[in-house]
Amino acid sequence: MLPIRRTALKNGEMKPVETVWVRFPSLTLQRLHQRYTRIGDRRYQFEALSLHFMECLDVDADGVVLDYGDLWHSVP
Repeated sequence: MLPIRRTALKNGEMKPVETVWVRFPSLTLQRLHQRYTRIGDRRYQFEALSLHFMECLDVDADGVVLDYGDLWHSVP
């Protein structure tokens, strides 16, 4: 949610984002290069470049993620 709200992308725009993950159970830090592309009014394509992972995210009007592809969905 935070990268989506911070980037304020227009449809078709892409923004790279640098993040850090805390790995469990080792509690080590891992840098993660991400990219967000706005592909609709409330839809983004998320890519974790170093993990070769891509998924579509559906968000509400506040940028809160409602659906994370097939991985999880919000419950009203």
